[in-house]
Amino acid sequence: MLEEKILQKLTDHDIKLAEHDVRFDRVEERLDKLTHIVIEHGERLEQTVTKAEFTEFKKMQADANDQMITILKRLDEERFATCR
Repeated sequence: MLEEKILQKLTDHDIKLAEHDVRFDRVEERLDKLTHIVIEHGERLEQTVTKAEFTEFKKMQADANDQMITILKRLDEERFATCR
């Protein structure tokens, strides 16, 4: 009788362990997915520019635009002067 109770408790315990293993497997799968997402987001963040880099780019673009405007104004003035 005592042996049967012990065997039953061991069987119940094994069943509970198997249930926990299934739950841990599911948690591990979700953790793997989250890890993959975090790595992907980290890679995306590495590709983004900083505010300072963006400000420098805007300044370079503005300077280039100013140079083009200056050239266009000179050409327009030359054309106006030669058309008279």
